[in-house]
Amino acid sequence: MARKKSKRTRKAPQQKQQPTTRRDVLRFAGYGAFGLTILGIGGLAAARSFSKYTAEHDLAVIGQGAPVIVQVHDPQCPSCAKLQKQTRKALKVLGDDAPVYRVANIRTPQGQDFQTQHTVPHVTLILFDAQGRRVGDVRGITPADQLVDIFRSRMGL
Repeated sequence: MARKKSKRTRKAPQQKQQPTTRRDVLRFAGYGAFGLTILGIGGLAAARSFSKYTAEHDLAVIGQGAPVIVQVHDPQCPSCAKLQKQTRKALKVLGDDAPVYRVANIRTPQGQDFQTQHTVPHVTLILFDAQGRRVGDVRGITPADQLVDIFRSRMGL
């Protein structure tokens, strides 16, 4: 049997790598600085968001000398989200006179305990005076202008 001739492949000539110039280093440093800036801004935004989230869910402020509104809230409920939006609008209207706003997330043990203690369904706002006494509640989606009137009349704002 005749031997098969092997085809030799030619190696592509290797290109010589050009030496790194000062301009290349500065360009790389600029891209790196830009990337770090973007990451830093993103990290700062995430930290602020987390801080705001934890503060908004801290129910320990009830009875600490300021009126408090607590929303019994399910984050997966569209009605809860609508009530939250209307509540925030109402609080903006009240400005500096606005009571402290907190959220009792019923998907957490603390939120479930709060809901059970006060025997209310989600999509509810519970109103507390400065001493922590319950002065009323608002159930269901309520327009912001009505919420302003309710907050002023029941919480003495």
